[in-house]
Amino acid sequence: MTPAVAEQIAQVLYDSGLDGRDDKDEKTIIYLLAQASAESLPTISAKFEELFGASLADGISNQFGGDVGEAMQVRAMGRWDYFADALNKAWEGFGTDEQATSRILGRWSKNEVLKIGKKYEEKFGRSLREGIESECSGHYKDALIAYLYTDAPGYVEPEELVVSNKGGQVLEDLPEPPPPRVQPKMNFEVSFNFDCTAVVAGGIALAGALEAQERLRVQREMLKEQRIANEVRQSEKLERQSLAAEAEAEAEAEAEAEAEVEAEVEAEAEAEAEAEEEEVSAKFSGFCLIFF
Repeated sequence: MTPAVAEQIAQVLYDSGLDGRDDKDEKTIIYLLAQASAESLPTISAKFEELFGASLADGISNQFGGDVGEAMQVRAMGRWDYFADALNKAWEGFGTDEQATSRILGRWSKNEVLKIGKKYEEKFGRSLREGIESECSGHYKDALIAYLYTDAPGYVEPEELVVSNKGGQVLEDLPEPPPPRVQPKMNFEVSFNFDCTAVVAGGIALAGALEAQERLRVQREMLKEQRIANEVRQSEKLERQSLAAEAEAEAEAEAEAEAEVEAEVEAEAEAEAEAEEEEVSAKFSGFCLIFF
């Protein structure tokens, strides 16, 4: 997407209600954010902030709430930025929201969680591991650390191997062999880490299913809001038509009343004119009798 096109889209989003006014055009805003590709959204967000001095995500949060607002913020910010902020909110203040932490860290693969951790460190000045060790505790903390930062049992880093001949002399010039398959002694610590890794891996699969359900729920919520909006518009239209019909009926009634009043006034005027004529005629007849 070219910068010029991104600027046009940012302007339309702003004019459609992300400037903070009440009469926003929800349909246009949702359509533009839904149709924009993941590659073009950062350009649109940057242009929006450049033009109007506020982030696109803030504009969305000021105008939209609930699941629809959150989904649109994810689109505007990028998933890793959004979940880094969500993780920080789960850890803010007194205590830790472990349910929110589990939903954020359990829904992604290890590499994806580390991408969230990279954004978290960029934005909040400490590593993801430091955050987990500070904000979590007990077996829950151990499970997260084991899943994210512990290699599978039996893995040996290549640089830890020493290759030697039968006489004990180190053979530095030989190529480094692949890591041997070492069967570890399954002490309590290794067994615990292994079990925790399996538990977290199972949680990831469950989180994937929950995410699919959440997406379906968000779609249904958006359709429900659209249906409600259509019903409101239809109700408002019928109300306007009813008010117009009532106003027209009142106007006709007023016109009929005015016509009746005018007819009565004209009838009274004609009666008075006839009475005056009769009076003048009577006076004239009496005058003629007296005179002649």
